[in-house]
Amino acid sequence: MRRRTRPPVPVAVAVLGAVAVLFFVLPFVGLVVRAPWSSLGDVVGDPAIRTALSLSLVTSAITT
Repeated sequence: MRRRTRPPVPVAVAVLGAVAVLFFVLPFVGLVVRAPWSSLGDVVGDPAIRTALSLSLVTSAITT
């Protein structure tokens, strides 16, 4: 019996895939690095922020 082997992934496809991953990952990393972690409790305790967070979570859940 002969085993079927997969053809190698073209280099262009691999490069485009890596660029696509970086396109989504780098902004997230930037947000995490620049977040004001020391004042997180004060920020989350603000009623306007809590309203915005709950609205975001509800609309995300409905959309999903």
